[in-house]
Amino acid sequence: MMPLIHRVLMTWLFTMFFLVLVVLKLDNRAPWNWFLVFIPLWVFDLILLLILVVRLISNCRTGYDQAEVSLRKEVWYLVAMLLKVSFLLVLCFHLEGFTTAPLYLLFIPLWLLLLGAMIDLGHHVFCVLS
Repeated sequence: MMPLIHRVLMTWLFTMFFLVLVVLKLDNRAPWNWFLVFIPLWVFDLILLLILVVRLISNCRTGYDQAEVSLRKEVWYLVAMLLKVSFLLVLCFHLEGFTTAPLYLLFIPLWLLLLGAMIDLGHHVFCVLS
């Protein structure tokens, strides 16, 4: 796929562009919608989802699956990306004032993502490396 330096550069550029847009929005210099401010993150997530889906399809088509570990990992990555995108969507809805739900309800996708990441890391540290 992409070399590591390209992935790092892409991540850094999208993050920097997003932070510049957030600063402009918070400083009231840009009267944009919050959904427009989050466009760099939407584009970055879309690129990552496309790469993930292509890898998932190619692994399934070629039968390259080492005891279903890589397939489980790819599915976890897909679920994690969907949780992140759902959190960003709910956050944008809240920042735009479309919902008045309490904040602890808005953060449920992020908490599920973090819980899944902790479980994945714990499984890797205690089961795979042992």
